[in-house]
Amino acid sequence: MWNKAFWKAVVERMVRGAAVAVGAVWLGGDVVFDSFNLHTWSQVGNLALSGAFLALILSVGGNAITKSGPSFNNSETTNPPPPPPVAA
Repeated sequence: MWNKAFWKAVVERMVRGAAVAVGAVWLGGDVVFDSFNLHTWSQVGNLALSGAFLALILSVGGNAITKSGPSFNNSETTNPPPPPPVAA
C-alpha cells in the first residue's frame, strides 16, 4: 500500500468516482432523485468530493482484504513482483 503505483491507482479511481457522481446527477440522476438540485458550484464540488472519498475508502478497503492493491478481486495489483532467481 505504501508505494507510488498503489496511490497512482487510487488517485485515478478517485477522479473517476468524482466524475461519475457528478455525471450521474447531471445526466439524468436528478430525474430519478428530485432532491438533487445542483444550483451552486459548491454543491457540485461537495458531490464530487463525496464520490472521490468513497473511491478512496473502497481502494484502501480492497487493499486491506487482498494485500495486493486497490482491487477487491486482484484484477489490479500494485505490489512489485519478486525478483527472478539468481543463476549460480
